[in-house]
Amino acid sequence: MTEQEKKEMTMEEALTRINALAAKKKSGQTLTEEELAEKKDLYEVYLGFIRAQVVQHLESIEFVDAEPEADTVEVDVDLDIKHLRKKY
Repeated sequence: MTEQEKKEMTMEEALTRINALAAKKKSGQTLTEEELAEKKDLYEVYLGFIRAQVVQHLESIEFVDAEPEADTVEVDVDLDIKHLRKKY
């Protein structure tokens, strides 16, 4: 699978193909070397989608304190999510 194909693939397409390969293996057939390599690539694509969703969700979280108390200290929390932004 080329890098261009990985970039153009949708999550649904990746899952459909992963499931097809899993069904083939479950039915007792042996996966070829090409299919094993494709399966590895598909998992990378799928995990890329999951990582992107997690990053998007984390970035959209907004902490709100309705009535800050006088003795409350504000803390700037910067989540280290750079490793999740890996491009596939």
